[in-house]
Amino acid sequence: MIRALQHVFLFLAVCACSQEQSEQDSNASCSEGDGAAHLQVNGHMTEEGSKKMSPWCFSKPCRTIKGLCVHSGKCCDRAKFCKVPKNTGNWPLSTSWNPLAGNQQFAEAQLGVQIPDTTRFWTKNDWLSLVGHTSKVTAYKKVSSSPLTDKMEQITTQAIPLGLFNLHGDLSIWEALPPLISSQLCGLVSYDVGGYISSNVRVERVTIPTVQQDIYVQATISSKGSGTYEVTIVDGLGGEGVATIADEDICTGKNCPPVWNPDAGDQQTAETQLGVTISSNKKLWSKNSWTSLTGKVSQVIKFEQVAQSVLSDKLNQMSALSIPLGLFNLHGVNTIWEELPQLPIPGVGCDPVTYVVGGYLSKDERVELVTLPTVPQGPIYVSTKISSLDDGTFTVTLTDAMGGVSVATISDTTP
Repeated sequence: MIRALQHVFLFLAVCACSQEQSEQDSNASCSEGDGAAHLQVNGHMTEEGSKKMSPWCFSKPCRTIKGLCVHSGKCCDRAKFCKVPKNTGNWPLSTSWNPLAGNQQFAEAQLGVQIPDTTRFWTKNDWLSLVGHTSKVTAYKKVSSSPLTDKMEQITTQAIPLGLFNLHGDLSIWEALPPLISSQLCGLVSYDVGGYISSNVRVERVTIPTVQQDIYVQATISSKGSGTYEVTIVDGLGGEGVATIADEDICTGKNCPPVWNPDAGDQQTAETQLGVTISSNKKLWSKNSWTSLTGKVSQVIKFEQVAQSVLSDKLNQMSALSIPLGLFNLHGVNTIWEELPQLPIPGVGCDPVTYVVGGYLSKDERVELVTLPTVPQGPIYVSTKISSLDDGTFTVTLTDAMGGVSVATISDTTP
């Protein structure tokens, strides 16, 4: 979680890039020797690539590289061959290493660890209770100094009082910085799980917007009870930090889960605005048509506006600009975060769109509170209906309180 931002500075220390070089120059990254070594480790060294592209083009994930090509004309030779893999129905992973997290050998060499050749930890590990949940970072302590942990200490001091949150998936953690901080980094910080060393220790690849290289960390989790955890992060330069996180979605007692999620505002207001009635069946929270997506990342592959409103107009504008660059969602039990491409979207900005689940009308339909940056009306209630298609994709119909109707087609990208 916290490591993401830390790794900006790990990169600056490992790869002596000039701070004065413009990010617009894709060749202004590292020395030729460092870049070649990185490419060789990752198995990407080709005669054509070494002539036409900066080495750091090979270090960015596919969901970023396409946006760089379309929006800024960078790394287009790689973008031609860069595809986000579709779900093959093989979850849990059939290999010890997650291919979406980059090169295993490079990660192991950077951290001085070895991933055991076993798949059992993908379904039996100490992170499982957090999958699909939102956690809040409540404290951060620097144990040993590195460029990464020094900067993380500085950043968390600013961000924690404003609210620093993570959404946990099976293969990813997304971290949303407070608006005051996120204005300096366009997009979400992401942590892609590479593989497990043991049930409570794993390797993660951290991607930070505006940083020209991903960085690997070793993360160790320990439960402190009552939904509180400590996560110890060790980087490749000897830095160590400990984050304390609290599960925001933990629910105990005879009234859990509630019929209505209080984080979505007032139930009566939602029902009145949408002309619906929330079902009193609490089992719908665990048995519904969204369940198969919980903890997974989906890609929005198509968006159609059926009826206009302030919200549907903005969603249509955002989708038209974002889908060609890569528009993704991480699905939680109570929340969906929509990650805009890691470039400013005109009229939308960089902050994620959030959909907080209020309650269920049926197993296929529920009420959500949508918060979309730059919509002056603020959060807006929608009823969403999901349908599974024969090709493995889903259609989600959104009907908002102002009469707007939109249909999104999404595809599960979990390998």
